[in-house]
Amino acid sequence: MKVTDYLAQDHRDIEKMLTVLESMGTRLHDGQTVAAEHLHAAMGWIREFVGGWHLNKEEHLLFPILVEADVPEVKRLLDDFLKEHHEEQHLFAEMARAASSAARKGALAAKDFGLHADQYIKVMREHLRMEDEIYYPTTKEQIEKREKHEHLWNIHMRLENEMGKEWLLRMNETLDRLTTAYL
Repeated sequence: MKVTDYLAQDHRDIEKMLTVLESMGTRLHDGQTVAAEHLHAAMGWIREFVGGWHLNKEEHLLFPILVEADVPEVKRLLDDFLKEHHEEQHLFAEMARAASSAARKGALAAKDFGLHADQYIKVMREHLRMEDEIYYPTTKEQIEKREKHEHLWNIHMRLENEMGKEWLLRMNETLDRLTTAYL
């Protein structure tokens, strides 16, 4: 598998969590309850998996290859994606605050969570689409050249080892538990 194949697989897992968030927001908007532990689990998963695991692979594994490629079109895309990563992190922080408030305060705060979740979901889905349809295909040649000369797989495995296999299992279990509860 190529590095972008692993990143695309991460996108499928992130999309599942976005659908879980959407379901949570809908339930809260409709006056139903969502367990506080589920809100905390979803925020923790996004913080660790999206903001840690996935973002690290993109920014520390993939992006340096693209900077070295010195292709103007790719550099423009890279600048755009770095800006989007910062926007996503800001939106996540707002959503996480609203989730924490919803877990403590109930219905009024729950609607606030739904609004923040909707914004985050919209931006993330567009970002994932852009990466899958434009960014990864555009940068494929540079990545494949580099993969032939360096062992990016080893770098990916190093990241996996740093995070720990137990951590990855915990992330998968959390995603599965929330998917079962909300989808």
